Amino acid sequence: MVESWGDWDRDGTIYVAVRHGHQRLAGGTKYGAAAQAVRRFAAGRAKDEAKARLVANMRRRLGQKREQKQP
Repeated sequence: MVESWGDWDRDGTIYVAVRHGHQRLAGGTKYGAAAQAVRRFAAGRAKDEAKARLVANMRRRLGQKREQKQP
């Protein structure tokens, strides 16, 4: 997943998982690429409405999943 370049949906997914989903990047050979994807997406998010919308939608959906899991 991390190997392709320029896929900001992938970068956005990693960004939301790390910054808002309380997930950590796993160590290994692709760690640097994943970390760069998070930095690159964060830098471009403020300037791009589509990216901001993607993050908002993913965060909303993540919140709905958490509500469903709570007893």
